[in-house]
Amino acid sequence: MSAGSPRGFHVHGAVVEVNGREVVRGLDLHLTPGDVVAMAAPSSIDTSSVLAALAGQRPLAGGTRTLDGGP
Repeated sequence: MSAGSPRGFHVHGAVVEVNGREVVRGLDLHLTPGDVVAMAAPSSIDTSSVLAALAGQRPLAGGTRTLDGGP
């Protein structure tokens, strides 16, 4: 990691689609080591797919995610 690069997990303008339907749009998230987060959503939202997209296990339909300044 180079000096001055942001440490942690950063998501900017994320768009997540599940079965062709947009379920998240414009998500910005900034987490640093030690942060704890909770996610709440209506039952019609596939939260597992949203978390998988944030983790890089499925593609984002838009936006970016970085970990410690890298892809």
